Amino acid sequence: MRARRFVLIATLVAAAATGHQPAWAAGVQEPAAATELPIDGIAAVVNGEVVTLAEVRRAALLLGRGDNGAGCGGIAEVLGAQPTADGAAPPAGAPAAMTADDTPATLQARALECLIDQRLVYREVRRFPQMDVTEQEFAAAWQQLVERFGGPDALAREARRFGSTLAGVRADLRRQLLVARYVDTRFRAMIEIDRDEARRFFEQELAPEMLAGGVQPPPIEAVLEEYVVPILREREVNRRIESWISDLRARARIERRLR
Repeated sequence: MRARRFVLIATLVAAAATGHQPAWAAGVQEPAAATELPIDGIAAVVNGEVVTLAEVRRAALLLGRGDNGAGCGGIAEVLGAQPTADGAAPPAGAPAAMTADDTPATLQARALECLIDQRLVYREVRRFPQMDVTEQEFAAAWQQLVERFGGPDALAREARRFGSTLAGVRADLRRQLLVARYVDTRFRAMIEIDRDEARRFFEQELAPEMLAGGVQPPPIEAVLEEYVVPILREREVNRRIESWISDLRARARIERRLR
């Protein structure tokens, strides 16, 4: 699902920063215009903005790493376990990262679609320049990513292997966190879950699944607010994001050049 690809898109949000940039984006090098790059350096053009092959390789790095989280995800299909701005785990329903059937070509193809979504989403995010990520939030998310790769040296080596740098990965992560904040503000914060609906969901779906797996369901009141309500909220978030991104794609000019 596109919504899941977006939500778990990790340090993959390598969107072109045109127009107003938030404070953290100052000094981040933007992709050159299509006419300034060799044809083999362009993976796609989205509403006139270039997605470079380097960005695709960087996104594929995260997918291939097997992180269930961030990026094309958050930042493995990318965001299965990508840190969010507040350090919490990403929402439920994130896609799996690398599968047994994946090859470098399929990883790059998945990464490209993720980046196209990110371009479209970030274009919307830039309409709200007051939205930002604090340095403390970024530092916590960066530390989680570094630890996932086994340290800064290991992450730097992997970045170089995919034709990128730590600076590029850091810029991607900042943008992904900003997009996550936008999603929280636009979708998650606006969703209210009816408690009677949550109880029915537990009784009719979750509890039977637990029993089928040999697990005795806990009392509903013990898990209602902490587990059941968040599951339903993330389902609705995913539904709304999928619909939103489908609409963005329908109105976008997308030219794919990755072969």
